[in-house]
Amino acid sequence: MLLEDNPEPALSRLEEYIADIDEYRQHLGAVHDLIEEHLILESTKVSITFPAGEQIPIDEINAKIAESTEKSVEKKKQIKKKIKSKKSKQEK
Repeated sequence: MLLEDNPEPALSRLEEYIADIDEYRQHLGAVHDLIEEHLILESTKVSITFPAGEQIPIDEINAKIAESTEKSVEKKKQIKKKIKSKKSKQEK
C-alpha cells in the first residue's frame, strides 16, 4: 500500500492541495467583492419592502424610497472611496 510504510509524502501533498484550495477561495472572494461593487455602482434602482396585503400611505412609501436611496448613495460613496484608495496604492 502507498501509505503503509511512509505517509509523509501523501500528507505533504494533501497540505499543498489544501493551501491551493485556500488560495483559490481567497481569489473567488475577491472576484465576488468586485462583482458586488460593480452591481451596486451600476444599479439605478432601490429596494423597499412592505408587509403583504397592507395598504401603505404614500408618505410612508416615499419615506422608505428616500431612506433606501440614501443608503444606496452612501454605499456607492464608500465603494468609490475604496476603489480610489486601491488605485492610489497601486500607483505607488
